[in-house]
Amino acid sequence: MAKFHFSRLRHELHSIFLNNWFLEDNQSLPTIGSASYFVEENSSSIQCHRQVKSWLEDCLENHSSCSSQDDCALPTRVVNVGLISDDDLKYQQPFLFEPSGASGRYVALSYCWGKNANTVTTTSETFQAHKQCIEMDSLPKTIQDAITITRSLRIPYIWIDALCIIQGDPSDWAREAGKMCHVYSSAVLTISASNASSSNEGIFGPQRFGAPPRPLSYCGNTVYVCQNVAREHNRFEVQMRMREPMPLNRRAWTLQEGVLSNRIVHYTSSELVWECNDRFLCECGFANMKIEMGDEISNRSIRQPELAREMKIDRKIAYQKWRDLVMVFMERQISVDDDRLAAFSGLARQFRRLLRAASGGAGSDQYIAGLWAGDLAHGMLWSVEDDWFRQSRDLEIEYRRPKSWRAPSWSWAAFEGPVEYAPLTRLESMIDVVEAEALPRTMYDEMGQVTSARLILNGTYCPGTNAMRSLCYFQHHPTSKWHLGVISLSSSLSWEY
Repeated sequence: MAKFHFSRLRHELHSIFLNNWFLEDNQSLPTIGSASYFVEENSSSIQCHRQVKSWLEDCLENHSSCSSQDDCALPTRVVNVGLISDDDLKYQQPFLFEPSGASGRYVALSYCWGKNANTVTTTSETFQAHKQCIEMDSLPKTIQDAITITRSLRIPYIWIDALCIIQGDPSDWAREAGKMCHVYSSAVLTISASNASSSNEGIFGPQRFGAPPRPLSYCGNTVYVCQNVAREHNRFEVQMRMREPMPLNRRAWTLQEGVLSNRIVHYTSSELVWECNDRFLCECGFANMKIEMGDEISNRSIRQPELAREMKIDRKIAYQKWRDLVMVFMERQISVDDDRLAAFSGLARQFRRLLRAASGGAGSDQYIAGLWAGDLAHGMLWSVEDDWFRQSRDLEIEYRRPKSWRAPSWSWAAFEGPVEYAPLTRLESMIDVVEAEALPRTMYDEMGQVTSARLILNGTYCPGTNAMRSLCYFQHHPTSKWHLGVISLSSSLSWEY
């Protein structure tokens, strides 16, 4: 038996680790390094399926901070992936299933439809046929891959919006869009197709961190060596401005899908990444970390609002988290202008629970077209992001007004494009809210789209001139100094409803 010692080879760009390994005489394929730290060349490999299953089983069995493994009420519709008993090789065709209140486990998919994507959908015309069979080969690659992953986990159902919401039916869409909070927060796992910009591209693909084993001769034996490259990692939390945003992180709808999910596996261009309430793990192992209770960049308090007191989150902190979410959300693109508030309603529902918990259960706050009545003075101080700052982050979304009315002018939802909230930590409200209301478009989603809004405030204002185009913002000058904009009002106030 030969022993290889741990060594670290340094390079100006990265480090390579070789771990201890004992070479047994009866080993036909010895490897240097801990196998759990090797990144597969392609995420479609059996080992990748096993890794995801291992992460999920460990979380369900050992993470007390994550939701239990008990069955929950299934969504209105799910796709049965066609498992046949315990046979890993034989499956029947998937089909649409209406559980009618039954309980079970299911996976949810977070993905990009893409422009002009050949996405198979459930419509009023295909509904009955899909309840009988959905031909696997007819589905776009991303959905096929998601079903393959779900089968490998031995989970019977998956929720996919294109198949589980009746497309072209406004009533069904409104009803199911209002249930997004439940769909993603109750899923046992969310599969994140992070690197695919359309449903045709698929989830699986080559992984940049993957390195093929290379043969090495040692003492007459052939040893296979894999390199582990220590790389910089980014947290997948929404408050962070990701340096290399992947396609999924550019879409507005997928923000709440990620924040509300208790467990997510990200299929990235580099490696597999796991997130839950307890752990942040990656396939190469260099970014593995435990998420602590007071982690400021964790969204656990949103998913588990009952822990607000334990996490020392009061209403002031909660409102700041909301404004952070708004800024990230408004950086993201949306295909249908009218969907902006609907794509945020799941987060609003969950946030209402957080605000109630943060105040010790004493009542709830009123939600008004993207703003909270208890934070109205600060909530209305959003501004259009400075052109220089937006361009420096290479954002593809442009500032504009939607073609049709969707929100009152005093709400950030009335515009398209990145917005900013200045860090005014000592802001004191000088207004009284006399009347504030927003009428929901549908009874199915009272925190989604609105038909009208009204706001009457009582307070003192100072006549002035519009010295700067934003209410309050930081402007960059060539001298590399930052100047705080001033609040400036005209001689009278009027709101567009």
